[in-house]
Amino acid sequence: TNLFDIDDDSTMWVTASVPEGEVARIVPGAVVSVTTNAHPGKRFSGTVQILGERLDPKTRTLPVQCRIPNAQGLLRVGLTARVRISAGGTVTALAVPANAIVGEGDDLSVFVEKNGVYHQRKVKTGRKDAGLVEIVEGLQEGERIAVSGAFTLLSEAKASEEGK
Repeated sequence: TNLFDIDDDSTMWVTASVPEGEVARIVPGAVVSVTTNAHPGKRFSGTVQILGERLDPKTRTLPVQCRIPNAQGLLRVGLTARVRISAGGTVTALAVPANAIVGEGDDLSVFVEKNGVYHQRKVKTGRKDAGLVEIVEGLQEGERIAVSGAFTLLSEAKASEEGK
C-alpha cells in the first residue's frame, strides 16, 4: 500500500465548459485567462490543451482542458474558475452596450430614437463580450439607441400602454 501521494501543483488543469455555438472557434494552443473568487483581480494565463470528444447532452457544452502554470501555488484543486479563451482573429458585428437591452420574459428589445422619440424594438442577440452584446436581428447599423435609461423608457412605455 502507498504511505503517501506526492502532488505536483506547479501546473493546474482547468476544465472549461464551452457552449456548443463557440466550439468551432476553440483550438489547442489558444491562450486562456482564468480568474477565481479566491483571488479577486488576479488573472492566471495558460493554454488550451485538449478539446473533449463529446458535448454534454444536458448543458450542450464541450469540456475543454486548459493547462495553467501555478508557480506561486495560488490555485488549488476544487476552486471554481471563470475562463476566457482567446479564439483569435477579429469579428465584425453590430453590438450595443449590455445596459441598452431590456428584457420582458424571453423577449429582448432596445429603444430606437427616431425624430427625438424613442420606440421600443425587439431584437435577437448573439455573443456577449466586454459589456457588449451582439445584435443579430432587429437593428441596423447607424440607428441611434438609448444606451442608458432603457429601463426607465420601458416603465414609461408600459405605463402609457396601461393608460390607453
